[in-house]
Amino acid sequence: MALRHPRAWLLFNLVCFQACWWALILTGADAPVAGLLLTAIWAGLHLLGSDRAHADLLVMAALFVAGPWLDMLMAQQDWLIYRGPGPYEGAPPFWIFGLWLAFSMTVLHSLRAVCERPWLALVFGGLGGPLAYATGARFGAAEISANTVPALAGIGLCWAIAMLLISSLVRGLHQKQGEAA
Repeated sequence: MALRHPRAWLLFNLVCFQACWWALILTGADAPVAGLLLTAIWAGLHLLGSDRAHADLLVMAALFVAGPWLDMLMAQQDWLIYRGPGPYEGAPPFWIFGLWLAFSMTVLHSLRAVCERPWLALVFGGLGGPLAYATGARFGAAEISANTVPALAGIGLCWAIAMLLISSLVRGLHQKQGEAA
């Protein structure tokens, strides 16, 4: 399979993540099924092609469950107002679950170099988190608080902490793999 080349796999991983991110952002408020379906298809292809499928499943499950709680926390701080249907009142919309699933598939692959370095993960989360949310808001997926600067600072802090935790998870998985070998 051509994607067995490490660089091709990383590029495939990054392109699929971006495709899912845009599909979820652009369709999430009105027709979340489209983005969720694309993400589910990628999840299947990802697990079939990954040489770390077991570790990927662990990361996917952890972030799919924990990630939306972070989004719920940020919404409860009135930093964000999400658009789109969710599983219950007060929960993030369905497309947020899809974003967390899509993001989780990058952690051991196209974002691995970031996630293996706590300081880089901290900076990436602190800057990349607010940028991603601001971009999503610009395309109608959410609305950032009228107090934009404090809201983006809060989102950045949450994402910096989240990326530190994800970094810890990735490094723990690598340690465990090293012990098993």
